[in-house]
Amino acid sequence: YQYKCSFINSDFLGSEVTAKKGNITVCENPVRELLYICKMLSDCPSLVVIYDDDSYLSDINSYFADFKNHEAVTFIKNNFVSFDKDDLDISLEVYSAAEEQLMSKESEILPCGNEFNYKDFMLLLTDFAKESNFKKFYEAHKNYYEKHIIQNGFDAFESVKKWNEQYLKQDPRIEYTICMHRGEWCNVNYNDQTLKMTINLSVCEGNDSLGLAHELSHPIINPV
Repeated sequence: YQYKCSFINSDFLGSEVTAKKGNITVCENPVRELLYICKMLSDCPSLVVIYDDDSYLSDINSYFADFKNHEAVTFIKNNFVSFDKDDLDISLEVYSAAEEQLMSKESEILPCGNEFNYKDFMLLLTDFAKESNFKKFYEAHKNYYEKHIIQNGFDAFESVKKWNEQYLKQDPRIEYTICMHRGEWCNVNYNDQTLKMTINLSVCEGNDSLGLAHELSHPIINPV
């Protein structure tokens, strides 16, 4: 069960960066970069996969220098174990709330045993974005996202394209949407009625073709 929510105010985030080639669309959503930046500022290195130019990392540290003690950042520090152990659960709820205005719960006991309040965290993320003028930062770096993150997704798909078509024999009518993010995990959703597949894929050095191949191989979507 999911219900409509408005805990993350998209007015403070900026517009999504997308590109389409044939039946493949790659997306970079600002809330994913916002979450990544807040994790970076928390100085908890195990929470992020860093694959960025030094200049971009320098821009983050410079632009957001006055917000390292913002409540969104300290919330991450104080809930380090939850983020470290159950990042997939937390991130998917945040992505859904921001990108689809849908969520399934305001809080829950995570698999690690800790209680996590999604509503509180989402409100803090919105406040961080508003107070820091995150939108200005995000819009100023769109060329970087297009060349660095969007291309990373296309490169990953190109690496497995032949294998996907000839071995997995996926229906050529399938429309793929690859949503790039900064986590160490991937996942997939497939609607066999609309022939639409959505994949969360990691931004990483080279590209995450292994993660993509894994998701495409799940029995529920793999005709082989």
